[in-house]
Amino acid sequence: MSTRGAHSPTVSSANTKKYRYTLHLSSKVLVNNYLHRNQNIPSRNCPLWNTQTCLLNMIFASWSGEAKGLEYACAIKEGLANVSSFNFNDTDIYTNLLLQLVAGGKYELQLRIEQRGDAPPTMEEWIEDESSRRTFFAVYVFFGLLTLTYNHTPEISYDEFDLLLLPCCETLWNLDALDELAWREQLSMASTPTFKESHARLFQGEPPRYSAFAARILINALFLEVWGLKRSPEIAEPLVTEYQERLRVALDTWHRSLDLCTSETMIVSLTAPQKGHPLLFNAMALYRCTISRLEVDLMSIQEALRYHVPNEVASAMTAAATMVPRSPAMTSVIQQCFECFQIPALMGIRWVARTSALNWSVEHPLCGFDLMLILSLWLYRIEEEAGEFPPNEEEQAMLSKLKTIFDDDSVELYGSRLSAAVARIWGGMVDEVVVWG
Repeated sequence: MSTRGAHSPTVSSANTKKYRYTLHLSSKVLVNNYLHRNQNIPSRNCPLWNTQTCLLNMIFASWSGEAKGLEYACAIKEGLANVSSFNFNDTDIYTNLLLQLVAGGKYELQLRIEQRGDAPPTMEEWIEDESSRRTFFAVYVFFGLLTLTYNHTPEISYDEFDLLLLPCCETLWNLDALDELAWREQLSMASTPTFKESHARLFQGEPPRYSAFAARILINALFLEVWGLKRSPEIAEPLVTEYQERLRVALDTWHRSLDLCTSETMIVSLTAPQKGHPLLFNAMALYRCTISRLEVDLMSIQEALRYHVPNEVASAMTAAATMVPRSPAMTSVIQQCFECFQIPALMGIRWVARTSALNWSVEHPLCGFDLMLILSLWLYRIEEEAGEFPPNEEEQAMLSKLKTIFDDDSVELYGSRLSAAVARIWGGMVDEVVVWG
């Protein structure tokens, strides 16, 4: 997120889960104690490490698999967008901590920049500014994942960023702090446009040049716009159609922008089928999911996931078959589902299931859940309606591609129903993800 020189941890075995949970509880206690001892601390001056610690606690709690953990994360995020409610005495203490980030922290960052005027920042000043930006955007991205998984209303709107610069490339961020000459040279060549500028260019069909982290931030913004469109029933149908086309242009432009992302000289170990920085690989998972959300809204399932009751989740899944249409646009979505499924099929189902949440990122199991469910429901409809409405040429071509992933025996186990084979395999993959609930 914002720790210079940090690298991804190696995957730990399942039997260390209890130690992670103990550390999580201890961290919450330490943050609580600090804030109770410093209740009069101004929101603008709260140490950034406090916000980062609270964010990490939220991340752990959200994917722990416990309803209480999710409730804890919800309590933290509720007041984020409303700085006027800031008061240590009457608001949840964790909510206040992140309020300091998005309100006081952003204000303090802007104030520092304005006070410098045209003078370039020193290396120490730049590190402080970049840390703040990265932490702020990390909160934004994380809340996007809560919206994706549990249908939580976004607390931070993209238009709040105004002229905030997007994060720099990872090579510059991890540069040796003692080599100021090299840092200045790299900084002068860095491409760090503002969020607002890059966002506008995506909708204009002009691929911006930015960092891998920036690409992850922008696909988060586009996902939330798709989510907002689907949650606005009062919008007239012609306007919905027009906005969908604009979003398709922006998504296509974002995808093309990946070829222009700032090149990285850092070597980051990642066993994945996609070349480039891991952040781009992770961003592609959300890109596929965003494409699918333009056509299919599985809100009822997301709502059920909040409460962690398996029977309710299963019932919502079964009832969702009618939400998956058969159309040319849907066939394009199934192509994204196919690409998502192809990755573990090529690399090994069990290996991906056991390692992807940490070796890659949590985006892959979360976004993959959406895509695999859509794929299963689409196949189910094709099979159920085959007698009255046989697959058209495009659908038949997609079915043929999907069948190449499986051997005949695995499909025959389910009476030649490809939907059952797909559901069984991705259900087993989710069950194998031992780190995240």
